[in-house]
Amino acid sequence: MIAYGHSTENLLCYSTKPTIAEQSHPPEHAIERFSNGGLTHACPVMASVTRQMATSKRELKQRWKNDDFVAALTLPKNDIPQQTQLQNVDLRGVPKLGLDDPLGWFKFHEVESHGIDFSFGDGALIAHNSTIADLICHEFKFDRASAFCKSTFLRADFARSRLRLNAIDCEFIEYIFDASTFAGGLNEYGFRRCSFRDCTFSSANWQRTYLRACQFTGCKFADMIIADSIIAGFKYELCAGFRDEMFVKCDVGGVVNVA
Repeated sequence: MIAYGHSTENLLCYSTKPTIAEQSHPPEHAIERFSNGGLTHACPVMASVTRQMATSKRELKQRWKNDDFVAALTLPKNDIPQQTQLQNVDLRGVPKLGLDDPLGWFKFHEVESHGIDFSFGDGALIAHNSTIADLICHEFKFDRASAFCKSTFLRADFARSRLRLNAIDCEFIEYIFDASTFAGGLNEYGFRRCSFRDCTFSSANWQRTYLRACQFTGCKFADMIIADSIIAGFKYELCAGFRDEMFVKCDVGGVVNVA
């Protein structure tokens, strides 16, 4: 078992913290999605206890206004966190991540990290030359200063997140982008030379972004929409749900099925 937070009310029989929706009605992937990483599955016998312990989004945000909670954080307030500090940390509801106190210096810089939960928070998430596993950004609101560069991301939940970031030379493996949105301004933000493997994009709605020299393998695009975007080099292989109609009013070039 992995403990999250600072009290027993956040001790769950989950390998990673389930989302609020999962605590009420856990879907199948809540039990299995991270099993391939050598982590334990969710514990079915704890399901009723988990539902009783569900914490509201409002409470998660409010706790960051509590001086005692902030003081108890194990992450540095005025420095970039080290690798040992980036393992199994509950940061749900964090405000202005990477932009302002208390975690204005936060970034993943040349580290191997595991089990960080930013659900329902907001801010600039930055990753450089890092390997990040089991990252949870459920309903996270990305600031436009967010940037991923030369990093590998293994197993993550970005469902219902609001994306606005630049990603260059990155690899995303077993990512959940379901029902996420992307607001890229005037095509200023997007993905360049990135690969996506075994990711799901069900009902995602991405607008005014770009995908340049990107490859998708074993991904699921059910009901995904990409609108008003630049598609310049989109290779896909063994993917489900792909259809030309998912590109709406896009500048499309170089879409290739390499299967």
